[in-house]
Amino acid sequence: MRVETVAEQVFFTTVFLTGRVGSDLRIGTGFVHAVETESGSAHFLITNRHVLDGTEELTLRMCGGTDGVPALGQANQVTVTSFGSEAWTGHPDPRIDVAVMPLWDVLVEMNRINVGPGGAFFRRRRRP
Repeated sequence: MRVETVAEQVFFTTVFLTGRVGSDLRIGTGFVHAVETESGSAHFLITNRHVLDGTEELTLRMCGGTDGVPALGQANQVTVTSFGSEAWTGHPDPRIDVAVMPLWDVLVEMNRINVGPGGAFFRRRRRP
């Protein structure tokens, strides 16, 4: 399945999150947002602050695939074990439950263990 439209791309940007805080688990979802820069795409996870706050280890599970083609029914995952508050930024107002996390380290780790996220957001884009 080729993913071409923005609506199709959004479907494959959802990330299932499991955070470990001591012996407790926090479950949540987020979505991936790509920002175009002079150097290419920068990918960020947008989620809720309460999912990341205090988390010591974070597992991200997302649609699998290769070369920007999602594999329906396949999920790839990676666990970030050295996870702390420096890995993400919360909204300046603590009453607003939003957090942003750069995904560079996650994507590097996925490449290292030879799994990759599917979906068109992860194809390297060229500036027009």
